[in-house]
Amino acid sequence: MKKIFLPVIFLLILLIPTLTFGLKKWTILVYMNADNNLEQFGIQDFMEMSSVGSDSNIDIVVQFDRISGYDTTYGNWTDCMRFHITSGLTPAIGNEVMDLGEVNMGSPTVLSDFVNWGIDNYPSEKYLVVIWNHGDGWTRGFTPIAGAYKDCSNDETSNSSIGVANGELESALSTIYSHLGRKIDILGFDACLMQMWEVAVEAQPYVNYMVGSEETEGGAGWVYDDFLGPLAQGNGAMTPVQLGDKISSTYVASNQPTCSCIDVQQIPTLNTAVNNLAKELMIARYQGYGSTIESLISSTQGYLLIYPEYYYGHIVPDHDFRDLQDFCELVSGSSLPTATKTAANDVITVLNTLITSSYYKNVNYDYSGSNGLSIYLPVPGYYDSSPYTSLTSCSTYWDEFISGASMEPGPTEVNMSYVSHAIDDSVGGNNDGQVDALETVDMTITLKNNETTTVTGITGVLSTTDTYVTINSNTS
Repeated sequence: MKKIFLPVIFLLILLIPTLTFGLKKWTILVYMNADNNLEQFGIQDFMEMSSVGSDSNIDIVVQFDRISGYDTTYGNWTDCMRFHITSGLTPAIGNEVMDLGEVNMGSPTVLSDFVNWGIDNYPSEKYLVVIWNHGDGWTRGFTPIAGAYKDCSNDETSNSSIGVANGELESALSTIYSHLGRKIDILGFDACLMQMWEVAVEAQPYVNYMVGSEETEGGAGWVYDDFLGPLAQGNGAMTPVQLGDKISSTYVASNQPTCSCIDVQQIPTLNTAVNNLAKELMIARYQGYGSTIESLISSTQGYLLIYPEYYYGHIVPDHDFRDLQDFCELVSGSSLPTATKTAANDVITVLNTLITSSYYKNVNYDYSGSNGLSIYLPVPGYYDSSPYTSLTSCSTYWDEFISGASMEPGPTEVNMSYVSHAIDDSVGGNNDGQVDALETVDMTITLKNNETTTVTGITGVLSTTDTYVTINSNTS
């Protein structure tokens, strides 16, 4: 018995290190790029995190890059430092766990290096990665940086940012995914305009949930103590959906316009629905509904509302970031063809489960058409194709649709049923209405239209498995 019992104990001992026993519940990794005019707000958000601090259930870790000329507090240092934020900690020299010197926070490699370092040094069951900075969705920023499109994390010292359409964000997330061995639980953008379908498509292979704003954010950004406090008080027991909801609700409650949490795992299903909608819209445009579609686009909830429409011309798409569900609801209630409205409803069905929480507040403008996810939807003449077509989302027909293209409708299946048939053997047979040996006959088939509208241009194909029957003409 001892020879059997001892190996079993040995195997159990070997298995113990693979268990997650002892891991904290959450690690919050904030990539705080304040190497720009947001520096003072970086200080404020750092202190909000410090008012809660890390504990036995959560770790709060920040990579904080500063710059001269905006905020002189806490020693006015201008390098980049990493902090493990505990209760009451200040961003003063000497409190850091690592001084990196000057780094380019607009580099995807610097982003992935920080997150991977945080994973190694502060392991937990779940991870929230926050990109803190300016954001511009998928396209050029307010002050375009060469080579960067729909970017985030603008580093003034290095004159650089992390692009979306040029693949830099995807590269960073891919590196993190390979290091972690699974998807990030939540990717958060404490930055303007980043809660877009196009951004979510880039993040989908590497992220489970995404939190961000469809509209621009106020300089103060997220209210960190308002969601970290409840997370700590609940011993870190929040699920990603619950934490995403708390981030979104507390941000909008601080008198900000929009914030939402989406289930990025459902993006492939949404891609299929958006692709079908784009095709149906192009068919409708071909059929003469172009002006109706343009009117619906102009009526859809847009963003960047603090600026006049097309104030920046083609540099920024201005109001052309529009709420996807609001557009689909307008299409559904319009005079467009039934197939187009059905495709719009299919998109809405996916969004109803993909968007796990969404909040809006009418701050200076009406945001009641905000549902949680925007999409690039320009009116004709303002489509910027050169960077956009580099996005993964352009594997769908959406880019063709917004470019103004039309599509000729192809043949479609209709609901028909067999009623009867008649045989005419008056010419090639004995005129008895039957198919006799060696006869050549004509056959008329009567079908019933089970559709609710008139069907024209029907084509049918007649076939047989009988080796003694030859069909000379099988189409009509």
